[in-house]
Amino acid sequence: GQEIVDQLNNIFNDDFNLTLEEKELIEKSRKSNLFNVVAQRIKNLDSINQDSIKLMFKDTQKELSLKGKDFFMPIRIALTHQEHGIELYNIIDILGKDECYKRLIAYDNY
Repeated sequence: GQEIVDQLNNIFNDDFNLTLEEKELIEKSRKSNLFNVVAQRIKNLDSINQDSIKLMFKDTQKELSLKGKDFFMPIRIALTHQEHGIELYNIIDILGKDECYKRLIAYDNY
């Protein structure tokens, strides 16, 4: 209960600090164009559901040759300002396409 409330509060808090490791991961992700590609693909989804997100992630991973932590962690940080937390599908659903797009593009320009 309270853990979920805390995680959601962090997601909507614009006052956050990235660790050095997170900053390095963000920079690496910017170079691979991860944020821009995922932002555009989320924006272009007809509907947000678990299947559409999983398929979009799978296609994007293949296209950018990124796997695991190198793919999911930067997206999670961009969307939630945290390395761990609620499933990304749920985050995307909670934030909506426009907010996800805005946050990912902001990290692309970080």
